[in-house]
Amino acid sequence: MAQTIPFSLNTLRSHSIFLPTSVSSSSSFANAATDGEWELIDKPTDDLVGQKMGRMVMRDKDLLVAIGREVRMMSLGSGEREWEVKDGKVGTYRNLHSPSLNFAIHHVIPNPTGRLLAVVGHHQIVVLVLPKNSYSVPQSGEVECRAIPIDEFQFSPSSNDIISKVSWHPWGESGNSLWVLTANGNLREYDILQPHDPVQTFNFLPEKSTGAKFTAIDPLSRHATSFAFSKGDVDFSPTMVYVLIANGDLYTMGPILPLHTELPIRYLQGLKAYSEARLAKVQGQARNVFGASGAGLGRAVFQAQWVESLVKQVKSAEEVRSRRDEEVDSPSRRTTHRALLRQGPVVFSPGPQDVGNGDEDEEQVATDLYLSEDGPSDEEAEGSTASEKQRIVAIAWSGGRVDIGLEVEKSEPRWLSSRDTSSASPIIPIVESILLPYPQPEPEAIQSNAPTFHSDPLYNDIFYVQHTFGVDSVNLRPWLTELRKDNSNSDLPVSEVFRLIESGGSPVKPVVGAINFCNITLGYGLAALASTGQLAFVEMDLQVAESTAVLPPPTAQHPAKSTISSDQPDSRSLLLARPLDIDRLIKSILQPSTPFNPFTALKRLPDAGKPSASITPEHLRVLGEISSQVQSRTQAIRSASETIEKRLDLEVQEMQRQIRLLRECQSKIQALKRHEAITRAERLLENQDRLATRLDDVLRDMAEGSRPEIGSSERKWFEELERLEIRIRGGGGVVSKGKALATKAQVLREQLAALRPILAEQQREEELASTTAPATTMSQHQYGSKQLKPLEAALGVRSQELRRLIHRMETLDMRVDAAGGANGAAYDD
Repeated sequence: MAQTIPFSLNTLRSHSIFLPTSVSSSSSFANAATDGEWELIDKPTDDLVGQKMGRMVMRDKDLLVAIGREVRMMSLGSGEREWEVKDGKVGTYRNLHSPSLNFAIHHVIPNPTGRLLAVVGHHQIVVLVLPKNSYSVPQSGEVECRAIPIDEFQFSPSSNDIISKVSWHPWGESGNSLWVLTANGNLREYDILQPHDPVQTFNFLPEKSTGAKFTAIDPLSRHATSFAFSKGDVDFSPTMVYVLIANGDLYTMGPILPLHTELPIRYLQGLKAYSEARLAKVQGQARNVFGASGAGLGRAVFQAQWVESLVKQVKSAEEVRSRRDEEVDSPSRRTTHRALLRQGPVVFSPGPQDVGNGDEDEEQVATDLYLSEDGPSDEEAEGSTASEKQRIVAIAWSGGRVDIGLEVEKSEPRWLSSRDTSSASPIIPIVESILLPYPQPEPEAIQSNAPTFHSDPLYNDIFYVQHTFGVDSVNLRPWLTELRKDNSNSDLPVSEVFRLIESGGSPVKPVVGAINFCNITLGYGLAALASTGQLAFVEMDLQVAESTAVLPPPTAQHPAKSTISSDQPDSRSLLLARPLDIDRLIKSILQPSTPFNPFTALKRLPDAGKPSASITPEHLRVLGEISSQVQSRTQAIRSASETIEKRLDLEVQEMQRQIRLLRECQSKIQALKRHEAITRAERLLENQDRLATRLDDVLRDMAEGSRPEIGSSERKWFEELERLEIRIRGGGGVVSKGKALATKAQVLREQLAALRPILAEQQREEELASTTAPATTMSQHQYGSKQLKPLEAALGVRSQELRRLIHRMETLDMRVDAAGGANGAAYDD
């Protein structure tokens, strides 16, 4: 059993499609070149501008890679769950073979329909007719493809014309309109049905002088490097073509459309209304002001005539198609219009900053041009005054500089005529000049560097720059968002620049291809291919828009709406109550209730292995059984698909509900921030703090200035206290009022202390006498009591006086203590 590995982005890097060409293939190419033709060497002038590379591209779910002189294709469909590892190689691929692919491939470019692939070299172009589907061709080996060489007389190995850029026009009939820009400034259109000669040619550079004389003209000013079709919805913008020169000059010309074009009818209707309205406006201005808008009037007349002729061609083609006299699919614009005017060079005001990597003395080369339109959606534009979309113009330089500007005044078609004599050049202000960080390579690496642009599949304000040293992401959203604000007077923020992929090592492995993808198989990300066949990728996150990009604008809540919504099931409860059983769905498809084996049913026929000349009822019965099995299998797949779709609808509803809640919270927060009550509360708090400070100051001043007066009752009380103090302490002031009560009490205490031992001795003697001689004691006691009666009376009186004095002393002490505390508090006050 062969070893397999699961399909993923990580394992994609190990796929055999990225392996370099084998030695045998190289030797065969060398022998073919030796036997059949001479191998030509690039001329020295070819090194004036670095060669741009784009050797990897995606067509739907197919990946196409150019390795050397081979074009390889593999499928990335969801059906290939795993890859087989055989002989040290992971997976298989198809080699699209053609004898015309006998040159080094620099670019591969699919057309809008995905049926054709332009294979571009330094001097040659070949268009391959791709297989209809990747699963309709063998999984490995060579696949013979039909090749259509483009203008072999003009583009050959010995040609002097260097191919600068090749692109398919999005409005070409059946995707057959191929546009080729050469270094001499000629832009040619080729119809794949007539590939030998160009059907249209436009020159964006003046003819060279044939005289043999010295000239001071910059060679870079004679070398066209890139072109781009303009963007737009209503005006003449989609009919304009921009061409970039190596020295940074930018020219524009229009109206330019494919000779056989498929115009969107909506755009044609809008263009007709726009040209008529503009002509009426210019005519009104010319009548109101004498001699005003003369040149503008002639230009508007020419534009209206051109649109009218285009509308007539479309109508005639529709009439012919309705009569079916001849097959005409699209208008063929074979008109004898005036020669178009080449407008430019564009004036950059303010100009870009002169910054770059490498040697300062080495002049940079403008290598690629990028045009895009970004603005609010139709829903967002309804509630905003700044609803016009901005035209973004970006120019990449070999030194790593990227100039980003806005086309404020859009270019419009002009013809060579005396009625349109205005010579003003278009003006594009440069908003920002970005310097991409390069390592410190050799000067030759900078000179051969040719950055190219790649647009993002989801966002118009994001683009990628592929160069020799990696791939960078440039996000213009910060300053575009600030620019759309109605009252924005602050400085614009800078763009966000991130290095997504970097080619490390020494020597540098240049990046020769990059693709950005957004599909259900690979997700959302970017991959880059190095010249050594190494693949690097990065997965990116989707941006969550702050505006209502997912939901419609909020409307007023009506009772009827709430009633209708209450009858609908809640997406939250359905998500929780009905979990999605993936295993059951897969089992219902892979293991249906009725067996699915049409080969077994066919084998039941008596002549299954023989060719049959007639159809019998047995054949019909077996075919009916097989048809029933196929229908049952189809119904199971359809049922599983409906289940998945319903689940997806529920998840979308839940996401919308959550976004709606978040938006309501955001609006409530904004309303709270704007509410006047918060401002008033803040003012009240500030006033309260000020009042509290003032009250503290007032209380402090009152305490310092307060002098309380003593009333009559308080004065009498203090006098009484003074008298008590004099009586207790013995006089006060100058007059002495006799011995103090405290001295008297002390004398009495001393006398009492002297008498107590005497009385105690007498009491002991009496007790002793009573115990020894009771009778004698009785007689003595009766006799002694009469004699001692006066003494006892005197002692009793003295004892009562002492108790009274002691009690009075204690009372006075308590009053003195109380009076002393009150007096001290009064003095403290």
